Amino acid sequence: MSTKAAAWLKVLCSKWSGKIINYIIWAALGVILLIGELHTLTFVLAIFGAAAIIIAIPTKAGVTAGAGTQFALLSAFSLILIYILRSRIRKRPAIGAIPPDYQGQKVRVVKIDILQGQSETV
Repeated sequence: MSTKAAAWLKVLCSKWSGKIINYIIWAALGVILLIGELHTLTFVLAIFGAAAIIIAIPTKAGVTAGAGTQFALLSAFSLILIYILRSRIRKRPAIGAIPPDYQGQKVRVVKIDILQGQSETV
């Protein structure tokens, strides 16, 4: 570790008297999970990210007693969000899914001559 980084860490620790700023950690975790959701598109990380951001609010207010309470709230808020959002998420069509107006119906398959002798099935 460089001397500048060590000095910065020493000042930070003395300023906060060794306390961890839990609400910043929860908010940062929530933002990281929401950004990660952009890569997965499954809504799982979005639910946990939203729950982590919600937990940052009572943690900032000093309502939560400790880490155990915060993790219990994470579980509770995650379950509540899953219960509320589950029906909306299930109605959303999957990526690459068949359009709902053709699903389960008989359709006519047509061959079209696109380029000089090459045919394409539509």
